[in-house]
Amino acid sequence: MTASAIVDSTPGTPPGAAIPSFVKIFVSDLDAAKTFYAAAFAFDDAERYSTQQFDEIVLRPHGAENGPRIVLCCWKDGRALELGNARGPIGLRVQDVARAYQCAISHGASPVLKPVIYSGMVFAVVRDADGHSLELIAAVKSSVDPG
Repeated sequence: MTASAIVDSTPGTPPGAAIPSFVKIFVSDLDAAKTFYAAAFAFDDAERYSTQQFDEIVLRPHGAENGPRIVLCCWKDGRALELGNARGPIGLRVQDVARAYQCAISHGASPVLKPVIYSGMVFAVVRDADGHSLELIAAVKSSVDPG
């Protein structure tokens, strides 16, 4: 028996076309991680799942019913987490990088890269308590000098 689902698609969409749905990260303390992401970045608790092997909390941006999610996952057997080097940071678009950077640090994040401007964008990087890199990004706000 196979499982399948019929999904509405736009005519001409290639078979197998995908839309990002979530990023899953493993954390050592599920409740502490949820508290950090809620306090530092205003993520809401959308769903919770529990299996014999792990517990998960699905987070969504505050007020967003649809769109990509961050899934926090914690092994029940307490195994050590290993981050490896074959991945990049989780990108978070914010309104004000400097404020988001300071807010994250005030809620326990470790600073990695202070806000910098590059190619019309402002970037900063912090790490959460488990070492996951979070890249904060926003477009540079331009202002017109009436001068």
